[in-house]
Amino acid sequence: MTNRLIILLLVSLVSCVPHSDSTIPNNTQETPSTIETTTIISVTGSADSGKALFKIHCRLCHAPPDQNPCNRPGLRFVFDRLPNPADEYFKNFVRDSYKLKKEGDPYAKKLDAESHNDYEHNFKDSISDKYIMDIFAYIKNESKPVVMP
Repeated sequence: MTNRLIILLLVSLVSCVPHSDSTIPNNTQETPSTIETTTIISVTGSADSGKALFKIHCRLCHAPPDQNPCNRPGLRFVFDRLPNPADEYFKNFVRDSYKLKKEGDPYAKKLDAESHNDYEHNFKDSISDKYIMDIFAYIKNESKPVVMP
């Protein structure tokens, strides 16, 4: 169990490194994940699964959607800001944000200009579309409006 957690941590950290044109793989075919998350997480397309995946892959850089982002990019109500269809755009952005910018996507370029960093989401080889949609479900579920008393 400890070895699996170490592997998850290492893969998570490796996926958070910036890259340039020279590091983009030419092979765009999705490869099986090197993480055995199915032994840790029972993926059912639920927000619960997405929460666990968020902690593994996203929390290092992003504040959870139910918290104040402070110095990290906030995800609360992110789907209200994304181009439609938001679920497809989210999936494509998480898989390879650099590709979107390189193709001239205006929203991806806007985020890049606002963020002032070289980080690129590049999870196409480490997280399946199913897992990305679990994270989508978690963020959407946690982005409920705050009701003031």
